[in-house]
Amino acid sequence: MYLERRLYYLSAVGHYYTLVEQDLPEAVKLLTNMTEQVAAVTSHIQHLKRLVQNKVFQTAKQNENMDSCLEKIKFGVASPRLSRIP
Repeated sequence: MYLERRLYYLSAVGHYYTLVEQDLPEAVKLLTNMTEQVAAVTSHIQHLKRLVQNKVFQTAKQNENMDSCLEKIKFGVASPRLSRIP
């Protein structure tokens, strides 16, 4: 009985090792792709931040509008602009 359980365990471990071995290259590829995408988004956000700091984008009016929208959301008041969001 012990030997049968031990052989079953080794068979299962070998099976999982094979699965990991097969999936590992794809997982590494996906992780690399995700890392590149995160770096690209980070770079884009830093660029936008520099533009805002250099006052290329005037954000004061947008901030007022955002505050108004957040208040409406907070108190459950529907906004015509928000109702069009799918």
